[in-house]
Amino acid sequence: MENETFIAEVQDLSRMNQPFLQKSVDGKKHVIIVVVEGADGVGKTTVAKRIAEVLKLKYIHTTAPKDYQTAKDECFDLIHTQDAVLDRSWVGEFVYPQLFRNYTADYFNELEAAIKTTGIRILYIMLFRAQPFNSQEYSMQHEQIQMSFINMFNKIKSGEKYIFNVDNFNIHGDVESSMKHELDTIAVFASNWRMNQPVIKPFTNDYRYTLFNPSFRTVNGIMKQHKTCTCGHSKAHKDTHYYKNTDEITWGSGNMDAQAVWVGEAPGIHGCGTTGIPFYNDLSGTLLRNAMFYNRILETEIYMTNACKCNPEANKINMSYAMDDFNQHFNFELNQLKNDKKYVAIGRTAEQLMANNDMHPIYMPHPAWVLRNGQDFRYYKNLNIYM
Repeated sequence: MENETFIAEVQDLSRMNQPFLQKSVDGKKHVIIVVVEGADGVGKTTVAKRIAEVLKLKYIHTTAPKDYQTAKDECFDLIHTQDAVLDRSWVGEFVYPQLFRNYTADYFNELEAAIKTTGIRILYIMLFRAQPFNSQEYSMQHEQIQMSFINMFNKIKSGEKYIFNVDNFNIHGDVESSMKHELDTIAVFASNWRMNQPVIKPFTNDYRYTLFNPSFRTVNGIMKQHKTCTCGHSKAHKDTHYYKNTDEITWGSGNMDAQAVWVGEAPGIHGCGTTGIPFYNDLSGTLLRNAMFYNRILETEIYMTNACKCNPEANKINMSYAMDDFNQHFNFELNQLKNDKKYVAIGRTAEQLMANNDMHPIYMPHPAWVLRNGQDFRYYKNLNIYM
């Protein structure tokens, strides 16, 4: 019953997504593959079997090939698999050999081009976990392996892709309940992908649909944080769910080495003001993240933040307070990012704040404006221009 309710809630979002989530317009049944990847010890097999069961697909577990030519042949064979869930796939062949074997897989672009000729729909799922569940062969290199997988997922353009953080499904240390929560969520996600339905449910009040959480905000680099806030918005901010639970300013999240930096106006009370993650957990964030998924953009390919770190009174920006907040916190954050960034202002307020600071960002319509004006297609068709 819980799953049925969850699916119904997700499908309620179809008005703002359906015209652009339909991948197949010719009425044909397309072959699909679901790839489940990640470092050893993150639970790939359990998740892959669950997806195969729910979607009624073949479950296929692949093993490590012995040499370069065998690996290449097997990779090109795998892409012609039909209606299956792959527990390990060709993606791993661009991670493990470079780290632990005596050869390097140099055929990624060739393989991507070959996949596009097959007409197969592919969903790539990566599982991320701070530490493996138990001792594994490569446990000492766990962090390095995960970063290599993230880098590979950032490069993939041959299918939709998503990274789930297994740690974000933890329910008060209850392993059994946490595993059920994880399996049910990912299975529903895959089911909705197969049906061309929206894939992200708003108002989760948890972190299941983001890689990040308050204690894990970046995949490259560490944001040196300071908590003290004296801006005029601080009282309203301290009343938010996030501040009451963490006593922290809502810093950005993503990849600090990414070229694209997306900057919103300020934390929304139901979104970033609740979770601390920019554009996550409210309708604006849901639209933006669904459009990212549609355009095959991962959180790990951008750095996303807000010009103001504190939630404003009544959710409305006071520009004088905003400039104080901007100068106190946003500049501090910018100084920790590397040069040569492509700055994107999400909304006119963010654009104005950045312009007042002698920055010249690219303008992106705010998702709230997009929703009010029925301009959803602008995100689904054009989001990649901001990368």
